[in-house]
Amino acid sequence: MKIIQINADTIDTFKRSWPCNGIPSNVDIIVAAFADNDDLVDYEASDTDDGVVDLTDADGHALSALFDDALANHTVVHDGTVLIGSILHY
Repeated sequence: MKIIQINADTIDTFKRSWPCNGIPSNVDIIVAAFADNDDLVDYEASDTDDGVVDLTDADGHALSALFDDALANHTVVHDGTVLIGSILHY
């Protein structure tokens, strides 16, 4: 399983490139979990206070594109040797 944290700067850059994304302005981080075959398992968005942000009004195509970008372009922040798994950021 891959768990990728999509950071605020990446979300802001994405939102500028996809103007009708529907992602709320208070989203600070999106965490997406992918199965070993890269299928999306779950995701959650939060604001700067770690409160959960509802993404039901976000454009599904935009979220799908963002998650595809995260899978293709994430970086390994920590290899996970002393953790359950690697820490991945996009």
